[in-house]
Amino acid sequence: MLKEFAIKKEFTLQQANKVVNDENIVNEVLKESGLKEKVNRLEQGLFRIALVAPFSAGKSTFINGLIGKDLLSVNILAETAAITVIKYSEEKRIEIHYKDGTKDIFPTDGSEPTDEELKQFLKRKTAVQRKDGETVEIFEEKIAKVEVYWDLPICEDGVELVDTPGLFSAYDQHSQLTNNILPTINAVLFVVEPHQVGQKHFMEVIQDRVEEAKNSRLEEEGRHIFFIINKIDKYPTEEVEKAEKELINILKPILAVPNIFKVSSYFAVKARMFKNKEISIDEIQKDTQIRFTDEEGFPVAGRGIQEEHIPEILNNSNFLPLEKSLSDYLSEKNDFLISDVLNTIQILFDREIEGLKQSIEIQNNAGDEKREYYIERLAELKDSFGEMLHNIQDDIEETIHFDLFGSSSSSGGLKEISEKIEDEEAENYALDLEEYAGKFWNKKSVFLDEDNAVEMMNEVADRINSKINIFRRQLTKNSFDQIEQRVKKTANKVVNLFEQFEVEVNKSFEDKLDLSKKDHTSFLDVNALLEKLRYDLEKNFSKTLIKISKKLENEIANAKRNRVSYRDKPGVWNWFKSWFGKQDTERIFDEVGFRKDVSKKVRQMVQDGAATLREEASEIAQYILDESIREIIENFQHTIAERISSYNSWRKRMLKGIEKDLAEIEQTKEEVILQYEDRIKELQEKKVMLREEEVNFMINTLELAEKEVAADVD
Repeated sequence: MLKEFAIKKEFTLQQANKVVNDENIVNEVLKESGLKEKVNRLEQGLFRIALVAPFSAGKSTFINGLIGKDLLSVNILAETAAITVIKYSEEKRIEIHYKDGTKDIFPTDGSEPTDEELKQFLKRKTAVQRKDGETVEIFEEKIAKVEVYWDLPICEDGVELVDTPGLFSAYDQHSQLTNNILPTINAVLFVVEPHQVGQKHFMEVIQDRVEEAKNSRLEEEGRHIFFIINKIDKYPTEEVEKAEKELINILKPILAVPNIFKVSSYFAVKARMFKNKEISIDEIQKDTQIRFTDEEGFPVAGRGIQEEHIPEILNNSNFLPLEKSLSDYLSEKNDFLISDVLNTIQILFDREIEGLKQSIEIQNNAGDEKREYYIERLAELKDSFGEMLHNIQDDIEETIHFDLFGSSSSSGGLKEISEKIEDEEAENYALDLEEYAGKFWNKKSVFLDEDNAVEMMNEVADRINSKINIFRRQLTKNSFDQIEQRVKKTANKVVNLFEQFEVEVNKSFEDKLDLSKKDHTSFLDVNALLEKLRYDLEKNFSKTLIKISKKLENEIANAKRNRVSYRDKPGVWNWFKSWFGKQDTERIFDEVGFRKDVSKKVRQMVQDGAATLREEASEIAQYILDESIREIIENFQHTIAERISSYNSWRKRMLKGIEKDLAEIEQTKEEVILQYEDRIKELQEKKVMLREEEVNFMINTLELAEKEVAADVD
């Protein structure tokens, strides 16, 4: 996975190192280009992939299929609610983090344990321990998360696999997933078994879970969400196809074109374990679960399976198309980090060559008799440039402030967004919640009786809490979408202002120093600026979701604890006991009145939920205005100020160089020009060499990636 991106990243860092370590390129030039900062951003890139599934959907086997090892036994992750994160490390170890802040680490003595020893430690510490059908000790109640460090090729390229609690986990466990994990995830994989898709409980829950995942990233149409129909080796083709169609219909209200893949995790893990020499062909032959049809339509199993069939087993697993799609998505999301570095390298050379050509032209124009004349004009340029720079800084600052924060007579775009959240959108979501809960209760109340009343009210409370969580995310995401559009408009205005400033400065230089007109590369590239804005927005969106959730989680916890407190007067809890506690006496049960009473309580619960959502919307709007927007705009302003500062530094360095050359009367004009021409030739050769290497690399990258995949198959 991520082979192509990893190859591109490695090549890009090598190209950048050639420039950074070039002794003829001074640190001042590197600082002006911003190359080092962009390299750091590329190096720090991390991909986090979360897996969500119902129990028994084969999630552990699926992870084993991805990593090519039988690391996570089937009965480990299926029985624990702890979040497990698999990370890359050359030294294998496991860390169990507990909710009280302590942790267990294995090994602790620096030894090299066997894979089996690590696996047994993981199982012993995380699985529910049972004896004769009774639970002896449940470790999961104490565990906050598990971190598994392993030398896995899939994780070497900056990938972390995050195994989450089950799809139908308890509310508190699920809240940990939605509030703390999903906002940090780059891609979400829902793993299901064919027969689970048609189950009523699955259909009721999956839409909410997908909606939460969709609104946990600033991504269009949930492109970061993948659906895995697992265990296709155990089901007839017709049943798998039926499950796919049902899943598409279930997801239709949320995702127009869902990414669905049908796989056999078991086939994938066994084929890859054989390739890694962890199992023999004899073990494959004896495995009664491995049966498939060859290209000619003949069934293959048992002794009929030979080594040449291993690639066919992996192909039948359908893992390769899934991994390619996931890799393509993650690579696409981060390709701009690579292009930003490569473009910056080319622009660095262009600017240095431009400055040297300008100096040669001045030398040719000046002559001995005009040196003093040009020195005077340089002094004038310094003064006028300083004034123009001060003006553009003021203009840009004023534009940003007026556009985004308004003036004494205008509220500004960002304030308008906040007010819209608080007034208009909050009310719409509250009404949607009331409508949803009303329909949900109407369906459920048909089956209401005295025995299931409490259970039903609990279920309604959970669904209300879940919907509030979804609507809260939608509110936050909508806010960030609007912020992005607003800041984009301002960014385009700022870039236009700065480009006009550059044109004026260039014209001033050309007029004062008798230079010919040339095209210049702007220091403020609008595409790079908007990509950086998007990058910062996504990071801030993740932080905002987590912070808002933490800020409001106490209120939700209280709502959950108090879900049975909707009553007409103190002590009305005996309202339930009056019917449930009279087994030995005859009684007359008023079913109609009972239904009315329960429905009244549910309506009150729904109204309270809608009121909670309105209050939360106000807090979200205020938080985004006070905290999130401030950080986003500060980053935006910092990026612009950094580029203006770099432009200022570059121009001043050019002026200083020209002034120095004109003042050095010891050297002849011809000597100075010859030095510059040699330097230009050197820079042009390096630039062309780096570009040719880049072009040749990009041509060969796909072929290299395909070879890597082919090696995986073979």
